[in-house]
Amino acid sequence: MSAKHRRLAFTVVIGAMSIAYTFFVFLPVQSSIRELNRDLSGKQQYVTEAKRQEAQMEQARLKLEKARQYAEQWDSLAPDQSELALVFANISQHAQDAGTTTLNFEPQQHAKMQKLHRVPVELGSEGDFRQIFSLLALLEQLPQTIWINELRLLAPRENSENLECELTLELFTLNHKNSD
Repeated sequence: MSAKHRRLAFTVVIGAMSIAYTFFVFLPVQSSIRELNRDLSGKQQYVTEAKRQEAQMEQARLKLEKARQYAEQWDSLAPDQSELALVFANISQHAQDAGTTTLNFEPQQHAKMQKLHRVPVELGSEGDFRQIFSLLALLEQLPQTIWINELRLLAPRENSENLECELTLELFTLNHKNSD
């Protein structure tokens, strides 16, 4: 064989080996590398999502703890049914302290719920705007939970400068039969 043929044969062998290497080694390894990269990317997304969810769980835990503290505080301040008379007396006293005249004070039918009782109270009072505002501020300062469900201010009568204020208050008491 001549040197030219040997070089040609050597080139063909090297070319064939390169092609064989490409098809039998490089491409399969490249494919498995792509597959590993996809797996790695999926696992990185999983870790990132887990960290995000961990932060969300911590926020939820803190909110739950605040809710528990609020519920415990409410339980400690909520009156029993037997203490309603004292709460009513405090409301009447605040109306008097504000300088308003109580026109009516009528507790309504209790609504029993699973953990508490809702006690609506109709309160009518008369006074100037400052006195009515003072009454509302004093009611807000009571330690018990009292909602103002409805508030109506009526214009003064012809011979008076006082407003009439009609309130529907909602008080909440503990229902010991069903509470934990």
